[in-house]
Amino acid sequence: VEMKLDEYEQYLFQLTNELVRFLVKNGASIQDAQDTVQDALIKLLKIDNIIPAEKIRSWLYKTSLNLYYNLYNRNKKYDELIEKYFVSDFELMEEELDYSILYRALQRLSENDRQLLLMKYEENLSMKEIAAILDRPEASLKTELYRSRNRLRKFYLEREEKENGF
Repeated sequence: VEMKLDEYEQYLFQLTNELVRFLVKNGASIQDAQDTVQDALIKLLKIDNIIPAEKIRSWLYKTSLNLYYNLYNRNKKYDELIEKYFVSDFELMEEELDYSILYRALQRLSENDRQLLLMKYEENLSMKEIAAILDRPEASLKTELYRSRNRLRKFYLEREEKENGF
């Protein structure tokens, strides 16, 4: 199926709007849906000569949904980390958490600390798996992970205090 460029652009425009509505209906915020569809569209444009025109729609749906699930799962993990290690006795006032504070706190950590925390909490690797990957004793990694969490907590609380005046 051959499409002229104008028709192709119009088709992609309609399809992206459809995908944004679809993701919002499935629980995404408008911003997350737009970002996700944009990422999927960028992937498509990088490989569009490989995907036949009649399969573009299904490919974009599948890719957008997978990208959204990845974003959702990452945000859910961040929520759990913040709740578990950083939220004190008061309830969160905001509907959505601001990950910029956590991100900046993570950036202050050493590469080793950041790698360890991401392997444990982002990749959901067990201590045994991390020990095998890093070729290090599990016991020392547990201690290191504990210290890394404490450093992250310290940086997070400092950053939060600086930004929010708590």
